[in-house]
Amino acid sequence: MSSKGILRRHAPFAFFLVACWTGCVGTGEAKDIMPDEQIQAKIYRTGEAFSRINDLKGVPEAFAELEGLLALSAANGKTTASDENLIQQIAYFRAHGQSERARLGTNMIIRFADFGGPIIVSALAPFIGTTDENVHKAIVDILRGVEDRRGSRPPDFSYYRDYIGRRRRERREVEQGFIEHIYRSSPGDALLVMSEAFLVDDMERPLAEQKPIRWAEHVVSANLWKQQYGFIGRNEVEPDARAQLDFLSKHPEWWARLYAAEIIRQHPEFGTDELVKRLADDPHPVVQKTAKMIRPSIRK
Repeated sequence: MSSKGILRRHAPFAFFLVACWTGCVGTGEAKDIMPDEQIQAKIYRTGEAFSRINDLKGVPEAFAELEGLLALSAANGKTTASDENLIQQIAYFRAHGQSERARLGTNMIIRFADFGGPIIVSALAPFIGTTDENVHKAIVDILRGVEDRRGSRPPDFSYYRDYIGRRRRERREVEQGFIEHIYRSSPGDALLVMSEAFLVDDMERPLAEQKPIRWAEHVVSANLWKQQYGFIGRNEVEPDARAQLDFLSKHPEWWARLYAAEIIRQHPEFGTDELVKRLADDPHPVVQKTAKMIRPSIRK
């Protein structure tokens, strides 16, 4: 598509700049994004062009640069792989680009390139556990855009659910760093996404297995809501909420136990010495790792 075509398509917005099959999680070495110098240089020029838009005169230049960037990344033909590679390069540039203006301009590259949520998640999930902390932060920032957290609405994890479901159907592992990200981002939404991917998609599992998990999440979330709005004390945990968390900590599915560990990590008042010890001794490495990050707090 030409730069004029891209510009015409986005005309309403141009004025506003903005587990493997059995359920295991990959625990191998973290993957790092390797920079492509040519693409990095083009991202810089495109980001700078978008950052300079202060009237309509700068719009054609910015979209011409975007067209050139997309053509460069798809030199061997536009494919899902070429789009994923460009998204990875953008994440690297946001972490290490020397120009702050150009780094901010990458928001517009992502918006107007129309990659789509599924491709963004597929591109970045394998690298979120990178050893490069700056790249990790950039990936999290981009994924938060996919989660659509505008206003007070809860995050949209639908793309995450699709990604996890697809990995399971392909009998491929779900990356440990990605699982850790969604649970730290929103434990309740992560638990529901995992229960749908692992229970609803498995035709051999009765839907009734979902009910106690959903009820437990509801009770714990209600307790957090009551804390937030002053209906109970700031660190008060109602007996039913603690009982539901205890139930999940003993659940046969590791992703249900991970929810219990993550809730206590974020809200230590929910833990008891017995519960924390049980999770710290959990056989699953992600549950165990999360539990060992729990801070000491008021426990009963």
